[in-house]
Amino acid sequence: MTRTDLINYIIKKQGYKSYLEIGVQKAERNFNKIDIPYKKSVDPDPKANASYCLTSDEYFESVIRRTSTQCGMLTGTSERFDVIFIDGLHIADQVRKDIINSWACLNEGGVLILHDTNPDREEITRVPRETQEWCGDIYKAIHQIDGPPKFTLKDDHGVTVIRKTAPLVMSDGIIEWEGFDTFREVILHLVSWEEAIKIIDSWT
Repeated sequence: MTRTDLINYIIKKQGYKSYLEIGVQKAERNFNKIDIPYKKSVDPDPKANASYCLTSDEYFESVIRRTSTQCGMLTGTSERFDVIFIDGLHIADQVRKDIINSWACLNEGGVLILHDTNPDREEITRVPRETQEWCGDIYKAIHQIDGPPKFTLKDDHGVTVIRKTAPLVMSDGIIEWEGFDTFREVILHLVSWEEAIKIIDSWT
């Protein structure tokens, strides 16, 4: 199963109405397939034909109004979403910023979803990129999420889902490939498609 299947299942099951995608590249791969009444996208590449031809940092600074700050986190925004999907620059430091900024724009009970979180070999995680297939070192940012609880669909290079039912807590912990590869089951809370469906169906 793919990220698109998972996103659409969550939207349908929860009755979500709004969606933001960070990192589009080719809209036909995912964005165009998302079935939701209101959706926007962000990508700095003009060829992506995103709603906003900006980097994610530029989007959060200029399009989403910053009304107050606390430790670098957005605490007030002019637009909010039920679902935010992060699939932009696959570098841990940037992903961490995207997580923090997206969380502030996410409605209570909404979901934050990240792609390429379960790389199967070290060479596709190297920064700078060395291979055509590339997940980057997103796993390092995922490791820093201490709450709320998350789960990760094993398929499609890993699709991590975090539901906004409690404050976001992120550590400064650093992990390298060997540690991640050893403890990935615990770090990601890896689940099958069937297990993911059970989790989503249990949400109230």
